[in-house]
Amino acid sequence: MKRHLSVLMLFVRSTIYKAAALALLSGAVEAALFAFAAWRLRGGPPGLETVFAASFVPLGSALFFLLLCALLCFTGCDALGSRPGYTLRRLRISERQTAGWAILCSTVCFLVFWAAQLLTALLLCRFYLASAEPALRGQTIFLAFYRVPYLHSLLPLRDTGRAVRNLALLAGLGVTTACFPLRQRHGEQRLEPLLLAAVVCVAFAQPMASFGSDLLLTLIALAQGACALFSLWKGDMDEKRA
Repeated sequence: MKRHLSVLMLFVRSTIYKAAALALLSGAVEAALFAFAAWRLRGGPPGLETVFAASFVPLGSALFFLLLCALLCFTGCDALGSRPGYTLRRLRISERQTAGWAILCSTVCFLVFWAAQLLTALLLCRFYLASAEPALRGQTIFLAFYRVPYLHSLLPLRDTGRAVRNLALLAGLGVTTACFPLRQRHGEQRLEPLLLAAVVCVAFAQPMASFGSDLLLTLIALAQGACALFSLWKGDMDEKRA
C-alpha cells in the first residue's frame, strides 16, 4: 500500500499541482481577453453574447488546453535529465498499476481545468452584468449558456448528447496523455493524445443540438482511448513473453 501511495503522490506532485497553476493562469488571461473585448465594444449596448463572440476567450482556453496536454504527456517522459521511469521501477509497481494511477491523475487534471474554465466563464458573465437586475442577470446568463457555442459546450444545459461527449473526451484525454510517457519509456511514440487534442481544439465549441458532431467526437475519443489502452496492454504482454 505504501508503494502505491508513493506512486500516486509522485504523479500528484508532477501533474496536478502544475495543472492547477496552469488553470489559474488561463483564467487570468481569459479575463483580460474578455475585458479587452468589452472595452473595445464600449459606447453601446453590445450584450453579453456579443462580447463573448468578439473576445478571444475560446482561443485562450484552447492554447492553455494544449499546454496542459503537453505537460501531462512530457512530465513522465525520461528526458532532459529527468528519470521518472527509474523511480517507478524502484518502487516495483506493475506497469498496469502505474498506468491506473497515471490515468486517474491525468483525468483529475482535465477535470480541474474544465472546472476552472467554467468558473471563469460564470464569473465573467456575472461581473459584466453586475449592474443588471438579479432576475435579468440570471436569465441573461442562462440564455448565453444556450446560445454561445463555447459556453454551451462548457456547460451543456439539458443537452445529454453534449454531456456524454464531454465525458468521453475527459476519459479519452485522461487515458491517452497518461499512456504516452509510459510507452515512450519503451521506445514508442504514440500519436493518440496529439490527435485527440487537435480534434478538441477544432471542434469543442459547437452550437446546441449538434448531434452528429457530438456523436463523432464521442466515438473518436473512445477509439483513441481504446487504442492507447490496447498499446499499453500489448506492450505489457510482449514484456512478459520476453
